[in-house]
Formats: sequence, C-alpha cells, structure tokens
Amino acid sequence: MEFFRSLLLAVGLLEPSKVDFIAELPLEVSQLILRKLDPESLLCAAQVSQKWMRICRSDKLLRDTARDHKRNVRRKMMGKVFGLDLVAEEEMEAVRRRHVPRNTLPPKTVVFAKSREPRGLPKRAKVSRSSNAKPVKCMRF
Repeated sequence: MEFFRSLLLAVGLLEPSKVDFIAELPLEVSQLILRKLDPESLLCAAQVSQKWMRICRSDKLLRDTARDHKRNVRRKMMGKVFGLDLVAEEEMEAVRRRHVPRNTLPPKTVVFAKSREPRGLPKRAKVSRSSNAKPVKCMRF
C-alpha cells in the first residue's frame, strides 16, 4: 500500500489525504462505478462535486435511476400527506392480480376512443304537458 501511495505522489495525483478517484478515472469507468450504487447513494454522490454531477447527468442509466427514485420518494410522501398508504395499496393490488384467474376478470372496455360512425345529437323525448300546467320560469335567488 505504501508503494502505491508513493507512486501516486510521484505522478502528482496524490495530495495529502485528498484523492478524487472518480474525477481522475476515465468517464466510462467512473460511470460503471457509480452504476453499482443504490439510488439513494447515487443522489448523495451527485452532490459531492460538480464533476460528479456531470458524470451522473451524462449517463442515461444513472439519470433514469435518480429520476425514478426521486419520483417514488415524492409519491410516497404525497401519499403520507393525504393519508394514503400507497405501498399497502400496491401490494394488495399485486395479490389480487395473482389470485384472480384471468377468465374471471371483467372485459376491458375502451372509454375514450374515436367512434367509426358520427354520432348525432341525442333525440329529445316529447314531454306531454297537462292542460293546466304552465311552464315554469327561471327563478332567481
């Protein structure tokens, strides 16, 4: 270990107790190292320096991992604010899907779709009035 440290000192890469290995390594190697981190640690690593932030932003996988983690955290927080337990809700939905046979599920229907034939205005039903009844005028309050 001492030999390696003296080698780094000779090359000029080692200051006393400060080595930014991510910044010194090639971009691809730095991205591979950062991909091994869990999402929470990745967000902390991106806050270390601007160089680390640029490395995290330059890789699509790192960017998507951080974005998905932040969305999940925000969703859970919003659920807690409104009194919803989203995690339990998702687990129950997964259990329902596993235990319900496919042929017992209700058929899927398309609610919003373009119809092939144009629809006309709805037909009005004729209302028969009795001879004594007068039409009611609009009442203002």
